[in-house]
Amino acid sequence: MEIASGADQAGRVREHLRAVSEAAKAFAEATTDYERLLDTVARILSERVRDACAVFLSGDEGGPLRTVSIHATDRAALVQLEEMFARSPPDPSKNARLRSVLETGAALFVPRFEPGPSATEGQVEAHDRVGLHSYLIVALRAAGRSLGVLALGRFRADSPPFDEQDRELAQNLADHASLAIQNARLYAAVEEARRAAEQAEERARKTEQIHRFFFESSPIPTYVFDAETERILATNAAALELYGYTGAEFLALTLPDLRAPEQRVELASKMRAAGEGVVVGSGLHRKKDGTLIFVEGRTHLTEFAGRKARFVVLRDHTERVKAEAARAESEGRLQRTLDMMMEGYTILGHDLRYLYVNDVGARHARLPKEKMVGHTPMELYPGFESSGMYMLLMRCLDERTPTRMEEHVKLADETDAYFEVNIRPTDEGLVILSIDVTERRRSEIQREALEEQLRQSQRMDAVGRLAGGIAHDFNNILSIILGYGETLLDDLPPTDPKHADVLEMQKAAGRAAELTKQLLMFSRQQLVEPKVLDLNDVIGGMQRMLRRIVGEHIEVACLFDPSAGRILADRGNIEQVIMNLVVNARDAMPQGGKLTLETANVVIDERFARSHLGAEPGSYVLLAVTDTGAGMDRATKLRIFEPFFTTKERGKGTGLGLSTVFGIVQQCGGGIWVYSEPGHGSTFKIYLPRTGSVAEPVRGDEGPAMARGSETILLVEDEEAVRSVARRMLERHGYHVVVADDPADALRLGDELGERLDLLMTDVVMPKMSGAVLAARLCARQPSLKVLFVSGYTDGTVVEHGVLEQGVSFLQKPYTSDQLGHKVRAVLDQSEADDHDAGAAGVDVA
Repeated sequence: MEIASGADQAGRVREHLRAVSEAAKAFAEATTDYERLLDTVARILSERVRDACAVFLSGDEGGPLRTVSIHATDRAALVQLEEMFARSPPDPSKNARLRSVLETGAALFVPRFEPGPSATEGQVEAHDRVGLHSYLIVALRAAGRSLGVLALGRFRADSPPFDEQDRELAQNLADHASLAIQNARLYAAVEEARRAAEQAEERARKTEQIHRFFFESSPIPTYVFDAETERILATNAAALELYGYTGAEFLALTLPDLRAPEQRVELASKMRAAGEGVVVGSGLHRKKDGTLIFVEGRTHLTEFAGRKARFVVLRDHTERVKAEAARAESEGRLQRTLDMMMEGYTILGHDLRYLYVNDVGARHARLPKEKMVGHTPMELYPGFESSGMYMLLMRCLDERTPTRMEEHVKLADETDAYFEVNIRPTDEGLVILSIDVTERRRSEIQREALEEQLRQSQRMDAVGRLAGGIAHDFNNILSIILGYGETLLDDLPPTDPKHADVLEMQKAAGRAAELTKQLLMFSRQQLVEPKVLDLNDVIGGMQRMLRRIVGEHIEVACLFDPSAGRILADRGNIEQVIMNLVVNARDAMPQGGKLTLETANVVIDERFARSHLGAEPGSYVLLAVTDTGAGMDRATKLRIFEPFFTTKERGKGTGLGLSTVFGIVQQCGGGIWVYSEPGHGSTFKIYLPRTGSVAEPVRGDEGPAMARGSETILLVEDEEAVRSVARRMLERHGYHVVVADDPADALRLGDELGERLDLLMTDVVMPKMSGAVLAARLCARQPSLKVLFVSGYTDGTVVEHGVLEQGVSFLQKPYTSDQLGHKVRAVLDQSEADDHDAGAAGVDVA
């Protein structure tokens, strides 16, 4: 056994030596095909171990190893191994033991392999499919760097496991193979460098020939000068022709000799600053005959005849520069001409991009020219695509037909402007001549607005006169109804069923009286007693009530100017104005919104007065009421102040709210204007004349305790029914009443009664003679006579511009018995001083 063992051992050593010798012959070849060498090693080892051997190389960027060669003595095993490694090459990132071989260079030696938990999927597959039972992996390394691995595997069942001699042989051959790979790669690099050098030398030779040919034959002026001395070293025929020198003359020159004298300092500075870099520039050069030419040149550093030099390439642009100067002068003249035009001159391209705009055109656009040229109107004016001007321009481009029209545009500064435009198609696109007619159109619009305001004012005056007349007649009727109703109520006991009917009749008559009162306010014929008021205080006192009226779904903001001045007005009327406007705003915001009340001091100037009919220049207190509701269109705005006009549903409003506001404001000597657009809410601006007086404290009315008397009263009333009911009321209060149906009869009765007459109670408006004239005549005859004017409306006789004359007593129809009794008693109880004032006032009215 020992002898046999020794013989086997010697045989294995000989086989190892033969394998190494055979591999060494392959390694000795001077070749760059190291993969063929590796295939030889794999074949030799496969034959040596009588089983399988494979070589894998690492990629340049990591990842799975690349299969170089696989050999196996068993053909079936070889096919399966090739298929397995093609599908799943060894991957060091997934196999820690393989990664260790590559990183450390230590061999992986597994004499007996049994699949376990640490086995890879490939190892398990090799064991199951091919019968792998022993394997050996050694690293291919050179210069401390892993190149790949050499792997041996036992697949035949009768093959002995790998031993240490097999590992030594494999490592020996792997080391030789690694060295061969390195040598092959070095040899390849040397060969590549040699071929590259030969190719570069050949290219340089050919390039020099080409450069020399092109340098000498090029039509572009070219020359070379010494980088230090600036002497010309070489030139071509084109440069000689450009400058007018012979070859010998040109080579005797230096670089400054070719420049205009005034540019030589600049040239030297440029060359110093350039250093070894490229210099590009233009300037005036001088020819042999002294002529100056304009050239553009480029120079770069090179080597010429063993010295540092600069290669110069020139282009003569003298003619181009002259042409550009001539064109610039022509364009300048054209520019000056266009800028002196009264019209705007604009050129648009086919994409509507501004190509040219003169000064007037830029002023029309309210933009600087540099901001317009290169841009389109769509970029400069948001929403321009939806404008009529855009449609017009596109139609002119498509149809190529000239167009002339007037256009309203919104400019970049958000102002409105009007232009007469004349558009003509050209090859470039469109030429537009524009004339700014904004001031003319504004004047026309203002005139139209004033005419509309005048028509509205005339319509309102006509409606006011009609409303006043209706109110007068209606008040007379209501006086009769209320008077006889009171008589019936006094005669009927409360238990009588008719008592309740008459009471309802009285309530209805009272509501009708309120309507006539509103009509009188609209027609500015309502009696008022103006006081000096602080508008901030009036609104402040109403805030809690106003918030309840509008509801929680509407935000209320009060912006008071603490320095707002005082106004002269009836407090109740001003409160009614505020109330009506707030209710109107609330109704315009059913889904909620914001209500803003503002006060401020304003001064109306001549310009505002010219554009707002009825406005007078002066100092005013502004009350502005703004809502964020539905807004109004133009047709609605024209009618909102008309009596009984309403946009609400039937039964939701009387249509007298805003007409009452209008009448009160007019009666105060102020003005009201509304600003509204559909969907953008409304603002009512009320201007009330400012007064310098101090606001008066609010005092309660103190009527006489007793409304009865026994004095003699002359009652003058031209309507029999009104006269009859008034007489009965006065007599029920204990007075002695003498009646007259016209002023002439009253004058006669006044003369007859003489000093026995205590009070004249007369209607203001009567045929033939007014109540004021009647009172003046009777007071002239009897200065102590007291006067009480009564009317359904005043027609300006007692109330001048809606203001009650001091000392004149007045009772508005319709009135109740109690109101008449208290008023008569109050007039009769006036002091002597009041008597004198009243008499004087009566005379003044006449």
